[in-house]
Amino acid sequence: MGLANFDVPGFGILDAFTINGFTSDPTFYLSDSTGQMKSRIEQKYSNLRFLIRESDGYKLKFALLKDNLNNASNIQLSYTVNNVVKTERVLLGAPDSGGTGFRQLIIPN
Repeated sequence: MGLANFDVPGFGILDAFTINGFTSDPTFYLSDSTGQMKSRIEQKYSNLRFLIRESDGYKLKFALLKDNLNNASNIQLSYTVNNVVKTERVLLGAPDSGGTGFRQLIIPN
């Protein structure tokens, strides 16, 4: 089995699960039986990123971020506004902004 920074290629299990062995960013690939639907989980810059393969390449859908920021979550989401894809960290609203005892989760417009 090859992992990041090794000169050994990665390995796969029934072509459904592959670990990339030739990168400094450890990457796992998941695929359906036809190989058409493929997703990728990678560790990049100490963050864990989840990507889905689309017709024009892999697209980030969400990430778990290492850095803790005040009034922000450790989640980054991809979303579309006016046909423009954006990726932003989920922020925390003011106390009780989601009702008594709850905060809203916020993404920028």
